[in-house]
Amino acid sequence: MIFTADLHIHSRFSRATSKQLTFPNLYRWGQLKGLNLIGTGDFTHPAWFAEIEEYLEPFADTGLFKLKREYAEKIDREIPSACRQDVYFMLTVEISNIYKKNGRTRKLHHVVCAPDMETVKRIQFELGKIGNLASDGRPILGLDSRDMLEILLNISPEAYLIPAHIWTPWFSLFGSKSGFDHIEECFEDLTPHIFAAETGLSSDPEMNWRCSQLDGITMISNSDAHSPSKLAREANIFNTQMDYRAIFEALKTGDKNAFLGTIEFYPEEGKYHLDGHRKCNVCLEPEETINNKGLCPVCKKPVTVGVMHRVNELADRKLGFQPPRSFPSESLVGLETALSQILGYGPTSKKVQGQYHKMMHNYGCELEILRSVEIEKIRKDMPLIAEGIRRVRTGELHIESGYDGEFGKICLFRPGEAKNFTLQPSFLVAWGEEPQAEKLARQEFKDVKNDNKNEQETTPSLGGLTAQQKEAVEHSGKPLIIVAGPGTGKTKTLTSRVCHLINNGVDPQKVLAVTFTNKAANDLERRLHDTLGEEVGCEVFVATFHRFGLSILRRHSDKIGLKRVKVCTRAEVLPYLRLHFPELSSKEIIARLNVISQCKSKLEDVNFASEDQDFYHEYCRILQTIQAVDVDDLIYLSVKILQENPEIQTQYQQQFTTILIDEYQDINKSQYALFRLLLGPHSDVCVIGDPDQAIYGFRGADVGYFLQFNEDFPDAKTIFLNDNFRCPQPIIHCAQQIIAANKSHVKRKMSARKQQLHSGIAYYECPSDKSEAEFVVHTVEKMIGGTSHFSIDSSRVEGDIPELQLDFSHFAVLFRSRQQLKKLEEAFERSGIPYRVVGQESVLSDAKIRLVTAWLSLIKNSQQLSLWYQVLSALPGIGKNSLVTLYQNSSGQDLMEALEQNIKSLKNETLSIIKDFYEFTTKIKARSVHKKIQKLWDHKEYGGYFRPEEEATCSYLLQMASTYTNNDDFINDISLTNHEDMYPGGKVRLMTLHAAKGLEFPVVFVCGCEESLIPYTLKDTDIEEERRLLYVGMTRAENFLYLTGSKSRLLNGQTKEMQSSRFLNTVKDDIYKKLEFKERKNKKSDQMTLFDF
Repeated sequence: MIFTADLHIHSRFSRATSKQLTFPNLYRWGQLKGLNLIGTGDFTHPAWFAEIEEYLEPFADTGLFKLKREYAEKIDREIPSACRQDVYFMLTVEISNIYKKNGRTRKLHHVVCAPDMETVKRIQFELGKIGNLASDGRPILGLDSRDMLEILLNISPEAYLIPAHIWTPWFSLFGSKSGFDHIEECFEDLTPHIFAAETGLSSDPEMNWRCSQLDGITMISNSDAHSPSKLAREANIFNTQMDYRAIFEALKTGDKNAFLGTIEFYPEEGKYHLDGHRKCNVCLEPEETINNKGLCPVCKKPVTVGVMHRVNELADRKLGFQPPRSFPSESLVGLETALSQILGYGPTSKKVQGQYHKMMHNYGCELEILRSVEIEKIRKDMPLIAEGIRRVRTGELHIESGYDGEFGKICLFRPGEAKNFTLQPSFLVAWGEEPQAEKLARQEFKDVKNDNKNEQETTPSLGGLTAQQKEAVEHSGKPLIIVAGPGTGKTKTLTSRVCHLINNGVDPQKVLAVTFTNKAANDLERRLHDTLGEEVGCEVFVATFHRFGLSILRRHSDKIGLKRVKVCTRAEVLPYLRLHFPELSSKEIIARLNVISQCKSKLEDVNFASEDQDFYHEYCRILQTIQAVDVDDLIYLSVKILQENPEIQTQYQQQFTTILIDEYQDINKSQYALFRLLLGPHSDVCVIGDPDQAIYGFRGADVGYFLQFNEDFPDAKTIFLNDNFRCPQPIIHCAQQIIAANKSHVKRKMSARKQQLHSGIAYYECPSDKSEAEFVVHTVEKMIGGTSHFSIDSSRVEGDIPELQLDFSHFAVLFRSRQQLKKLEEAFERSGIPYRVVGQESVLSDAKIRLVTAWLSLIKNSQQLSLWYQVLSALPGIGKNSLVTLYQNSSGQDLMEALEQNIKSLKNETLSIIKDFYEFTTKIKARSVHKKIQKLWDHKEYGGYFRPEEEATCSYLLQMASTYTNNDDFINDISLTNHEDMYPGGKVRLMTLHAAKGLEFPVVFVCGCEESLIPYTLKDTDIEEERRLLYVGMTRAENFLYLTGSKSRLLNGQTKEMQSSRFLNTVKDDIYKKLEFKERKNKKSDQMTLFDF
């Protein structure tokens, strides 16, 4: 049977798609368009997959699906009889792969097809380990395309991958921005499994025939529809059984009797057909781009190289060549578009839609009208429309080609031509004029934010900003310092400002946005991508200070005497130092490392006492030997490079003319120096932060740099953000009373903008640290249970709280000292409540992760005997004495040579274990980072000794590794990743007050509100910074805040009587509810209110 199929579409769970994308609507529009088979799209999204299961049922044993009868019958009654036909569905999804390969970032989209629900579930399970499938209908995975294809083939030989719109500049196999030159470069050994590819809207089969590397591939076409009415703008024609296996057999074999060809967009109408620069309204032919050296003739910035240009680059044949495996194609213009041209109204206007549906009733479905209905039959009733359709069929059109994201414009009639027909020419679009439809119809449906394409650039609206935020976003001309209190929309303001600057002409490649945590950087990057689109958003350099420093060192490694840059964390270097200084305890080694770190953060020379100079020199020698730098060097050495090389400094000043720094109150001397070195004569500077949240003085941060900004920039503008969107007013009021006692506090009134019906603040003083921990656990249990257990005794909120929709990840338990952690963990262990201790230390503090990174280093460079010592120590059957012998009695760094030198002193069993592991390591060398780690962890003998116990940690590392092909890049980035960057769902977070900075939770406990802990007086501390630390902890709470204290606590091995924190004495009694410990005299009810505990 002959049928038409559109296999690449999206659901409403993808970004920039219509809310009308439901299965009943797809079924309806499929009939109106003339489609017999439609891809489901987005089967990896949990919510859409639930709808697939609800609305669809298997169609016999074909591997396809149909709309369930109860839904189909209702739709069929609404469809014109001339359009009614069977519509089936195939399980499909488009996946975005973004990863690094061969030194470049690659961004590709692929269509994945599956034959049954079970296969889909297995795909969901495997890909869910790598990325968040619920975040977007088209999930973004940091996974090599080749590796994803291997995953699919391992799941099912009938799970197929089809590269999508293979020429689109930004996200495709051959795209000019991030694609490959050869298909084998992408899929490597699995290239034979790629038997079909999608042309995309901006190319047609004839253009693809010019590339001989595509000769063995069947070129197909699909709509990539983001709304139902865009279905079938491109489609495929088959002559097979309506069967999944028959369809793909036709594509695999290229049988011309089974696959009959494609229905195409006119490629010139595609929005990336030619080169150009949209902002300057410049459209260029490929030859013009070459003559202009790839630059826009107006602004001299690089143009976006389009599909035609890219085809020319990779083509090895002239236009007109037709390979043996080629199929017929015909280009059409959508009927709604044609009617809009003819009638002069938008495609969604009543006139156009009325005419469209009238034609459905009279002549049949859209594809029949455009392709086969007799023109004379239409001409009797609609002569002008008939002539327009005739011209669509014959290609008698004028098309202004699309470029740089702008769709091409089609004109059906020249000026004056309509005089020969019955409609007046005033209703027609003149040749060369912008069609009125383009002006009238920006949306396909009134409730759709983006008309018909996910790549459309969106302009951020300033309507959602407060007056203060808007002022900060729009400020220009002078340096800007934004004083942003907690929960005041700091990230939103920063994002909006960057977008505003770019939309007003600032080159995104000249924007540098510096944050303090990976989470903040990722969040800002995501928001920029969402607002500006990935192609523009990814051009903004967003990084932490350390990652930015790493980029400088990588680029100028020769200036520090290294061929490549590897970041070595403290956890990695400790084993070396223990070997060289066995007389020093770990505590003594760490104390010396702290001195080195402090000196570097202050840009000072390292000055040890004479007897300790050997330690510093040996430390430097170890780093030099393993070709590494430590974390502090990332900024310390970057400053040195810029200071000692004025020409490099000038390059960076010219590269980044717009600089934004987040959390400016927490910078230290070296970061301040780096910032100042980046400033050029015309730099646009914006810093944002809050001096009341400066809590990192112990790490060398100096709030003085924030306070002296107006001295550094005398003409600077200061803007305060005082509207809090996070905390309820009682929490803000309480926190403000506490922080007001600081001399450095700048008085300002914070106001709650979000009114929570269920919120409150309470102080609980318990007899002991054990009962404090039990109170925390019990409260979590009761709130998770959703019982009416909590009454706020105040004039603001009265009565019991109804059922709360909370899960364990909504709770955070904050503490000042890790000495408090033991009792808390014991209580959570007893309760069975899932929890996780989150810290700021590098993930390499996990010994097993450290082993994995050491092993990865050895794969590239096995000439590091000290690393072999570290890795082999994890294997069973190898004693420490054997390794010490191997290490100390070897003249070189090669493991095999060391074994030969010590063969008599090592047991045969030990030799065998080491040689087997060495062979395993050597064999896996060519794999991607993700695959190497997976192979190690899955190994039946080695896996258990290298795999972290927590599955969340494993999943996070594999997800991160999937974007890398280079071991060093992965190791460097993992070295700068903290435990706080890994957010396991469904667990209560236990963390220090410092680690909570930048986070927020519905329910927050601040434990240990006592003298000695808050403020921490067990050693010399800055009392004002301690007060700021409590302020930060309190303002993490979105709904409920519990301040807890204990009358006695175990500290430093002794039970001590404790006094309530002096900070709470500044709070008026009516601000929070004081809870008292009460012994229950009976057990009449298991139902307790919080205040009864």
